[in-house]
Order: sequence, then structure tokens, then C-alpha cells
Amino acid sequence: MAVNIFQYNYLSRNPIEQAMRHFGKKFNTDKKILDIGCGKKPYAKYFKCQYLGLDPFDTQNADIVADSWDIPSENNIFDGIILNQSLEHIKKTDETIAEIKRILKPGGIGIITAPQTMKNHGIIVPSKKEALNNFDKDKLNYWRHDYFRFTKFGLIYLFRDFEILEIKETSGYFSTILQLINYFLYSLGKELFFPVYFFNNILALFLDKLFYFVSKSGVSIFKYFYTITYESLTLNYILIIKKNSLL
Repeated sequence: MAVNIFQYNYLSRNPIEQAMRHFGKKFNTDKKILDIGCGKKPYAKYFKCQYLGLDPFDTQNADIVADSWDIPSENNIFDGIILNQSLEHIKKTDETIAEIKRILKPGGIGIITAPQTMKNHGIIVPSKKEALNNFDKDKLNYWRHDYFRFTKFGLIYLFRDFEILEIKETSGYFSTILQLINYFLYSLGKELFFPVYFFNNILALFLDKLFYFVSKSGVSIFKYFYTITYESLTLNYILIIKKNSLL
């Protein structure tokens, strides 16, 4: 189901959904993509090509059940990859990125979305002792594995072996803060606060647009403030990469 402006997580999800919709238009029906950490494949509807999902647990809608750092696939086989809100759950990031480089065709592209500002979504472990022991267990709820958050510069470094076609923030200061408030309210009463979610979402969109247009006014201090300060607190980053044809 598509995200709507009454939902508590609209500010986080909507920019990603729009990016996935746009990314899906890049692939003809004869292309083949892999969604790493596919979960329930929420964005498969935007792709007309062969769409395979990989997940570490067979409780998901995975076509391939495997770890992202050990993908059972031939070299140079996929035209595109998706790594959507999964990188923070992967403890072997370097090995996973090496696998992406291996399985992606020369000239192939990928979309990566990753959080910079997000609540700990691995907090369902009932005790501190169990949290420490979780690292030695094989079968766990995937969402307990919440290891990392990423800055723009960290993502650029991690994917340094690829051509980075685009990297952008999904939100600014106010929409990030208002999204965190929505998360907090949802934890208290779920749909009880949906009028507040709607108000916060509208306010956040207005403020983000306002600061964006002010930054385009031609006054250098406003542009500096928007780029250096306002965009520095984002919920997520969206990164588009391309594998060099010579690799």
C-alpha cells in the first residue's frame, strides 16, 4: 500500500517511495535486478523487469535466502540492485558492497537508501543480557540487527569504487524533528494521533519548501545556511551508483 500523508512515517517513507518509482522506470522488461534485504518487496510494483529479492530469513518474500555478503550468484549478472533501508542491518558492510560490485554488470546501476537519523529499531530485545548474547544466535528477528547510521561522507567512502551519480538528503531539520515526534507518538497510541501526524507532515513539508526557496534567493548566507546547517540533519540519504564499465 502506498504511503499517505496521514501516516506516522510519511516524512521518512515518501521520499524513498518516489525515488523507487523513478528508479523503476530505468529498467526495461528484459532487465534483471536484485533487491538486497527485500523484506516484503514493497516496491516491486514499480518494476516491470525480472525482480528478485534476497533476504537472510525465509520468513520474508525472498527468492534467494542468503546473507548479503555471500550472495549465491554469478558475476556480472544483474542490471540493477536495490539496497533499501537495509545497510544499517548488515554487520559486514564492506563484504556486502564487494558482492554488489561482483554481481552488478559493468554499467549497471544501484539505488541505496540509508538512515542518518532514526530511532533504534532493534530495541525489542527484552533485556540487556540477551542483547549481548544475540550476536551468537542464528535465527533472530531481522529487525533486532540494527548496527549503523550513515553520514553523506560515510556513504561516499563506502561506495568509493563506484561512480556516484547522485546523493541527496530526504529531509531537512524540521521534517526530521517532526518525523521523530511522530515516531514517539506512534509508540504511545499508534493511530490515536493520526490528526497530529497529518498536521506535522503538512508543517514539515511547508517548512522544508520555505527554507529551500529562501536558499535560492541569491543571498549567499541563506544558501550556506541551507546546505551546511539545514540539510545536515536528514532522516535518510538516497544514493545512486553505477559500476564502472571497466570493472
